[in-house]
Amino acid sequence: MAEARVRREEVIGQPLAEARWWSCAPASQEQLCAAIARASRGETVRFETLVQFREGLDRHQDVEITPHKDADHHIAYLVYVGIDITARKRAEAEIHALIDAIPQLVWTGWPDGSQDSCNQRWRDYTGLNTEEAQEGEGWMQYTHPEDQQRVLET
Repeated sequence: MAEARVRREEVIGQPLAEARWWSCAPASQEQLCAAIARASRGETVRFETLVQFREGLDRHQDVEITPHKDADHHIAYLVYVGIDITARKRAEAEIHALIDAIPQLVWTGWPDGSQDSCNQRWRDYTGLNTEEAQEGEGWMQYTHPEDQQRVLET
């Protein structure tokens, strides 16, 4: 990536987790090391993370680390693919800011009944924070008992 000002020598032959863009973000570096450990045991690992290529150049990445095996079925190497999702993350932040600004209770859920997201007005009304609302069916306690089954089915 040209705008990151990364030279080949900084990448080729260097341990990925020790690259400066990972070491500038300890939480992301820890996430990467854990993913490498899992992939080294044969698991394909996917996660989103934030990396800092240089001061002022943070990028969100959707990362997949895939183990590849040799003829003897031993892991020979790992393939790292990182896709820049910074634009998507900015768009998500903008839409969430818009949703927080409207004077309505807004939430979205998954087919299993768990909550995906909620706006600030919903959190203010229920008194739950985002994590509490997303734990299992925590949000359901604010649905009238007579409506709960129909809401879950819908």
